[in-house]
Amino acid sequence: MAAQERPGVFAVVASTGAVTSLPYQSAYVASKHAALALVQCLDLELRAAETPVQVSALLPNWVRTRIFDDVRRGGDPVDADARATFARMATAIQEQGMEPGRAASLLLEAVARGDFWCLTDPERTAQLFEERALTLRELRPPARPGWLTA
Repeated sequence: MAAQERPGVFAVVASTGAVTSLPYQSAYVASKHAALALVQCLDLELRAAETPVQVSALLPNWVRTRIFDDVRRGGDPVDADARATFARMATAIQEQGMEPGRAASLLLEAVARGDFWCLTDPERTAQLFEERALTLRELRPPARPGWLTA
């Protein structure tokens, strides 16, 4: 894209999982943390090279998808706490999640504006960023989110 010397867009879906820590989600969360690090570094590199390529980090929050249905196809977790956690998350995403079409519209509008941070729920994402910042700044051990124990 950079070699073509034409404007382009590189958008990476990271999700708000990129700034959280969740039990029983280590592979998912690690991949989202890595995706966010990739897009941040790529943005710095492309701007340093003065390319016309826009970089955007897409961080959707809860979107009503089949993610937990797809996970269950691999079998339910053996651990009782993991099963209960997944059940709470599956219920919450269906009850509180945004419709996929609405989420896609919000993200695409942000990319079209040239935003680096493309969010579906700016208020909740700001809360997650603040929680993450406090954890890192105060060197706190990871805390289980309160909504997982309700």
